[in-house]
Amino acid sequence: REEYCAVLRGMLQKHVLAAELSPDPEKLSLYLVLGVNGVGKTTNLAKLAHFYKNEKGIVPLLSAADTFRAAASDQLKIHGERLGVRVVSQLPGADPGAVIFDSIESAKGRGERLVLVDTAGRMHNKENLVKELKKIDKVVTNRIDPSSYRKILVIDATTGQNGLRQAEIFHEAVGID
Repeated sequence: REEYCAVLRGMLQKHVLAAELSPDPEKLSLYLVLGVNGVGKTTNLAKLAHFYKNEKGIVPLLSAADTFRAAASDQLKIHGERLGVRVVSQLPGADPGAVIFDSIESAKGRGERLVLVDTAGRMHNKENLVKELKKIDKVVTNRIDPSSYRKILVIDATTGQNGLRQAEIFHEAVGID
């Protein structure tokens, strides 16, 4: 069994691209977490916050840009309280780009080095939601050095071939890392 796993791992590794997620200590970095509904974006964002705070000594700012899902902001605030990190949010239904704008400006004002952004789940086949993602991307690219901006796609492991299509659509929209 171990032999088969090693062969499979070798076959898959040549198709996997890696991106370094090390924030530049000299400038503000922003990591945008995106994906379809229900894949664990908010939970993974909290795990990233825990990692950077406890393993790297970087206290991130959490940005609650999922203003669509009921209680998404509340969920992120609970994670923030448990982790001891700040959360920037607005009222439900607010413009996600405005939340991100406020998060970036707040982080700059306080000298923080990392903003982790939780976005609303969006089905990759819904053109209007993908367009909204492009607007969010424009807000970020106008305020963050491109070398400090990463787009992280969260995909459910059971997605299969649909995961490839999700990655293609999100990459076409904003270029995932």
